[in-house]
Formats: sequence, structure tokens, C-alpha cells
Amino acid sequence: MLRRSLCAKVLLALIFLITACRRTDIPPVASTPISVPGITSLTYVVQRGNVTKTLEFTGRISPLEEVPLYFKTGGYVERVLVRPGDRVKAGDLLAELDAESGLDGSQNQIALAELNLAVAQARLTQAKDANTYAIARAEMALMLAQEQLARTRARQATYTAATVRARVAKEQAEAQLAWAQTQYQQALARSWESQEVRDASALALQQVQGNLEIAQAQYNQAIADEQAYQHELKVQEIAVKQAELELGQLKKGIDPVLAIEVRRAQQVLEWLKEGSQIVAPVDGEVISLSIYPGRPVESFRTAIAIANSSTVEVSAGLSNGQLENMTEGQKATITLSPLVTS
Repeated sequence: MLRRSLCAKVLLALIFLITACRRTDIPPVASTPISVPGITSLTYVVQRGNVTKTLEFTGRISPLEEVPLYFKTGGYVERVLVRPGDRVKAGDLLAELDAESGLDGSQNQIALAELNLAVAQARLTQAKDANTYAIARAEMALMLAQEQLARTRARQATYTAATVRARVAKEQAEAQLAWAQTQYQQALARSWESQEVRDASALALQQVQGNLEIAQAQYNQAIADEQAYQHELKVQEIAVKQAELELGQLKKGIDPVLAIEVRRAQQVLEWLKEGSQIVAPVDGEVISLSIYPGRPVESFRTAIAIANSSTVEVSAGLSNGQLENMTEGQKATITLSPLVTS
């Protein structure tokens, strides 16, 4: 009896050790249900995998580009050729006003626009004529400035030569002064020389000193004359550059504002003449309509809106709890709901 009890304990210990040392990387195997009389039990298969939580919510698909359309003049609507939901192409006529009606004095506006265009064109023509005359004057001024510059440059050799001559004369006078000083010192050093010779040496020294002063003054004047010439030359060069800049500026054309005013007046006149129609500028779908035949409409007030459905966006309103379970970059599946028809 004791032996059997001991064997049972050893067997249970071995079972425990085998269970504790089981490898975790071996895939689980489905267990076989064991039927025990009188006991009802449920058996589950344990597996490893990802826990998935799915969020479902409704959204709205809308086009990114919506184009509002309007009449450019006021009047009474004669025809409306589309309804909400219609597909249109660029250039399609969508609506039209009664040509003889006008709530905002469209005929007077057209006449005024024609007058504004005529005035703008006259100002542009006058500016062009004045610019042509100014260009001719600027070309003449440039030619005169260039001629004056050429004459000034031609005198450069004269001033350069005068400066060189004055510098050589000054250097010769300096050499003569040095020789005269030597002769005078030697005459004083010789005790046998007569006073007459010494006086002659002193007189010669004084004459050479005077000649050097004259040569120095002439050289200084030559330098000053050449500097004045260089200043005159610089002034003439600046005058030529200014004349070139003025001519280049004039050749760029007249004030672009004048041409812009003409184009603007032309556009206003075209808008007024073509303002009795609404034409689709792009392909799309009519999403709103606020005009009806026989009713008045104001100018530049949205009458029809079309949308380009080639590019759309999907939007949805989520709660904070839903947003907490989402991260940027997650994939989403979009399912279109069936259309409800009556």
C-alpha cells in the first residue's frame, strides 16, 4: 500500500515537471473532449493571433471644386435648360435672359462701357505717339552725348603729354640744383678760390633753385589739368550712360497701366454684351439652381452652381472615443450606400 502511494506521487511529480517544461513555440493542438458522466463541460480551442476592433461610421462624399455661375447683367429669366443633377459639358448653354428686359439699365451700361473703351484707346494712342517722339529725342541726345565723349577722349593724349613734359622738366631742374649745390660747396671748400668765383656759384645756385620752383609749379598745374580732364571725361561717360538708360526705358514701351485699362474696358464691354447667358465653363454636374423662367434675377448673383465630380473628398464626423482608436495612415474601406428612390 505504501509502495503504491509512493509511485503515485512520483508519477504526479513527473507530470508536473513535463507540463512546466513544455516548449512554448510548439503550436497548440486542439484538445479532445473528455466525457465525464454527470458533468457537462465546454471545450475551446486556444490559438494565437491579432485582436481586431472594427469601427463603422457614415460619411459624406462631396466634390472638391464647385463653380458658382451668374448673369453679368440683370433682367428676367427667359430659359433654364438644366435641372439639379444634370451632367453638363464645358460650353453648354445653361440659362438665358430675355434680351429686351433689363432691371439694372444694361443698355445704358453697354453705352457707357463703349465710351470708356473709346477713351482708354484714345489715351493709349496718345501715349504711343508721345513715346515715339520721346524715343526720337532720346536717340538724338544719346548721339550728341557719344560725340561729346569721343571729343573729350581725343584730348587725353594732350594732357598726358603735358604732364610728362612737366615731370621731365622738374626732374631736370632737380638734377641741376643738385649739381649747382655741389659746385657751390666745392667753391666754399677751396681756400684759394676768389670771392668772385664763390659769388658766381651762389648766383648760379639761386637761378637753378628758381628754375626748379617754376618747373614744380608747371608740373603741379599739369597734374591739376589732367585731373580736371579726367573729371570731365567721367561726366561725359555718365551722360552717355544716362542717355542709354533713358532710351532703353522708353523703348520698353508706354505705361502698361494704359494697355491694362484698354483690356479691362474691352472685357467689361464683352461681359455686358454676353451677360445675358450662362455657359458652363467646365464639365461637371449641376448641384444647385435658384432661377426660374419669367422671374427677375440680379447681376453677379449666383444662379447656378456646378461641381467637377472627377475629384471628390470623403468627410465624416467622429467622436473623441472613435478618434482615440485611430491613427494616421490606417486603411479604410468605403462602401457606398444604396440610393433611396421614391
